[in-house]
Amino acid sequence: MRKNMNILLIRCLFNYYENIDNHAIVHEVSPPIGVMYIASYLKKHFNNSLNVEILDLTIENLDESVLSRFNPDICGLSGFSTTSSIVLDTARKIKEFDSKIIVVAGGPYISADSEHALLDENIDYGIVGEGEESLALIIEAIRRKELSDIKNVGGVAYRRYDNGNVNVVKNPMKRIGNLDELPFPAYDLIKLDKYAEIPGRPKVKRKEAVLVSSRGCPYKCIYCHNIMGQETRMRSAKNLFDEVCLLYEEYGIKDFTILDDIFNIKHDRALEFYNMIIRSNMKIKIYHQTGFRADISSEELIDAAYEAGVVMLNFALESAVPRIQKLIKKNVNIEKLDRIVRYTCEKNIIVGVFAMAGFPSETYDEALSTIRYLQQLDKLTIVHLFFAKYYQGTEMHRLGVKMGFCIEDLEEQYEHCYAATTTSTSTISSEQFQVLKGIFIKDVLFNKARLMHAEKVLQFHYREAEIDEFYSTIFSKKITNHRKYLNIG
Repeated sequence: MRKNMNILLIRCLFNYYENIDNHAIVHEVSPPIGVMYIASYLKKHFNNSLNVEILDLTIENLDESVLSRFNPDICGLSGFSTTSSIVLDTARKIKEFDSKIIVVAGGPYISADSEHALLDENIDYGIVGEGEESLALIIEAIRRKELSDIKNVGGVAYRRYDNGNVNVVKNPMKRIGNLDELPFPAYDLIKLDKYAEIPGRPKVKRKEAVLVSSRGCPYKCIYCHNIMGQETRMRSAKNLFDEVCLLYEEYGIKDFTILDDIFNIKHDRALEFYNMIIRSNMKIKIYHQTGFRADISSEELIDAAYEAGVVMLNFALESAVPRIQKLIKKNVNIEKLDRIVRYTCEKNIIVGVFAMAGFPSETYDEALSTIRYLQQLDKLTIVHLFFAKYYQGTEMHRLGVKMGFCIEDLEEQYEHCYAATTTSTSTISSEQFQVLKGIFIKDVLFNKARLMHAEKVLQFHYREAEIDEFYSTIFSKKITNHRKYLNIG
């Protein structure tokens, strides 16, 4: 192989433009932060002696011309369980182009179900958990032409053949201790302006940066893979602030989405970061699409967030029923959540609450209780009722199998969106799920008071056409006149 190896990192997600052509819209498209972190790590680790490129299948296509132009030695694929078919199809295309290209797959799909993925011989190696150090060690072994060393790399999954049988071996995951030592993501390797043409996580078109301020989560929710571990490793407020300053000054980015499991797991760090932004006088907008836990927050933190430029805060409820909270090990203090949600709704902040139905042993009446609770929160801008997915490798999947759920039915749901109803559980029929969805749509989603309050908040932040974009991502279809939905309410 050449002295300077070519490394192509590919995000394997549904293509936005193909979905538009099919009259369906990918909810949001944001920069591929996972592979951007890996790219910057490889560039630093190998002192720029590698040629690294990023291909994002949400906005680009993989074909022979792309592979011929870059001529990769190694392709790193990243995808979710919901896009496992795209991961496998991408690996197939690469091997058909050149079987000598080494394909390494990672991301949540491989971390959750490497046993399934590695049965596909188009994938040479998998990486379970964080990919930066593991992929660097794989590349080092390949450069030395000592492939046998790869089997000793932490976090690597590989095939082993025993008497004609194929077994997938997973080495213990390797986690990075000090996140402040990681280089900032490689924004120089993506088409930033291309993302600005598509609604992103702000749900409108913005030149957007994605910030990841921590890895890992101390909670033990049974539906979550918890790929990053239960020990939360946090970047310092100063390190996160420095990244914001760099992106603001060098790229002109003024919109920042924070993607953490729990951003405010350490209250003082979150407050320090907001205060740094306030003192800087940067006029930016911050979006917490996920990972802001209401019942460990405070009015002081919400006030600082608002002053710093936070315009979107989403909170995860999951269930309003104490028994289900205990079952799923979320253990949200609903009284505290209620207080913080209502307080935040009094600000000019886009506030969302997410809930789920279809947990193991959850009854129709319990799911209905959650919907009725959501109905009371009539100042929410965003409200979602998702239907539980029993992903391979989670405690909830194991519990579902133990309760006699059909494994094929559970896994058939993977490639459907979260709003798609679950076929059935042992306690709620598919017909009952449809009834629950109908009640949610009528009494919560199109609640007149909620829609009117949402309109006021959205008008504070967005132009009229942008509000149409906002609702296009909410309803997963092109909206050209959102006001007709106000009349439905």
